Amino acid sequence: MLDVCDCGHFNTYESHNSGAGASYLLGRRAARSGKVMWTSVSQFLDMGGYGFYVWGSYLVTLICIAGELVLVFNRKRTLLKHLSLIHQSNKQEKRNETAS
Repeated sequence: MLDVCDCGHFNTYESHNSGAGASYLLGRRAARSGKVMWTSVSQFLDMGGYGFYVWGSYLVTLICIAGELVLVFNRKRTLLKHLSLIHQSNKQEKRNETAS
């Protein structure tokens, strides 16, 4: 929690919340902020209890991007087939005009 005094002094150290880490002070970084905050891969993946949300959002984003790529390639293939049919139709019409 953030304790505020009337005299204009801000105390930004952790006080009542046992889960609060004092890695950042108000307006500047703490000295230990340059170090790695996790000691194992499982701690990194857990991300302080928010890993499900973080990795879930990455997964949803990856699925959306992959889906968009599939749709774009499908549209391209359909367009090329359509243009090919138009081109073949035009060639056939020209042959029919010259034959008559």
